[in-house]
Amino acid sequence: MGDDRARQKGDALSQGTVKNTGTLKTFVIPEVSFNQSTSILRFHSVPDLRRYLKRVLDENLREMDKMSDAMALAMRDNRYDAEHPSIRGWVKRGNLFVNKEDPDRATLDLLFHLSREIKPRIAQISESLKAVERLDAIGIDEDADTILYIRLGIPERIIVVKTDSPVPGERFELKESYITV
Repeated sequence: MGDDRARQKGDALSQGTVKNTGTLKTFVIPEVSFNQSTSILRFHSVPDLRRYLKRVLDENLREMDKMSDAMALAMRDNRYDAEHPSIRGWVKRGNLFVNKEDPDRATLDLLFHLSREIKPRIAQISESLKAVERLDAIGIDEDADTILYIRLGIPERIIVVKTDSPVPGERFELKESYITV
């Protein structure tokens, strides 16, 4: 029973909740994580590459939905304006901005900022997936090895690795005989 309550509490925190702390309602930000790594990945077939891109797109859409739900909850419960949450209290310390004056609105500001940043990224990943689905139009076999270059979480380049498979009808024959001593 206690484990169920802890799991429900954890689920509520990960989805974004409004916590009542006396007279003040405080918004608890959901844990939102978008993979923004730069990497080079190798795939042994085009369907493997396609599955990977679908998974990345699904993960990003799921995180965007979670973030949108949290934004809607914060705006509904705290009556913030959707277009201009009017954030104040940011102070620059080194290369960071810090807000301790209005954490609810600052949290909402972060969610709006992240939303504006992620929407084009989701569109780019979706476009990359469509491009991979049309690779056969330029003569790339489904079983071709590929290398995918990802920059800041967005697929940018694909290299098709040529394999040294024999041409049909071409066979190696030994025409000389050798004696080993």
